[in-house]
Amino acid sequence: MPGVRYPAIVGFAVAPAAAPVVAGVVAAAFMLTKNEPDLLKTALVFGAWVGGVGLLVSYAIALVLGVPAFWLMTRCGWRTLPHFMGAAAVTGGIPPLPFGAFGTALVGMILGAVNGATFWLIVRPDGATPRGEIAP
Repeated sequence: MPGVRYPAIVGFAVAPAAAPVVAGVVAAAFMLTKNEPDLLKTALVFGAWVGGVGLLVSYAIALVLGVPAFWLMTRCGWRTLPHFMGAAAVTGGIPPLPFGAFGTALVGMILGAVNGATFWLIVRPDGATPRGEIAP
């Protein structure tokens, strides 16, 4: 594809999975605080359910809102970590708003920022390599 760098493709393939994994682990850990029989199994099933649903939502948002946002941000020269975390937070918070789910929108913004940071670390649109050298 002309104009698309390999790290961007890898970033869009990997980064949307970051927040659902975090959410699944947090959900499983939260369930471990409950006093229920068969606690570990319940926690793992709940964590997997939250993570699985989160994966579907996260990839859909990345495709519908993230790809155009990435294109716009690189065109405008907005290539820093705060730019990407902010844009991902906004795209993560938008989907629940039409339903009046403001608490869910806040969680979506936090998880979106996690995805944005993960994407930025993979793609490094600022042109720097992980060792701090400037890429050719």
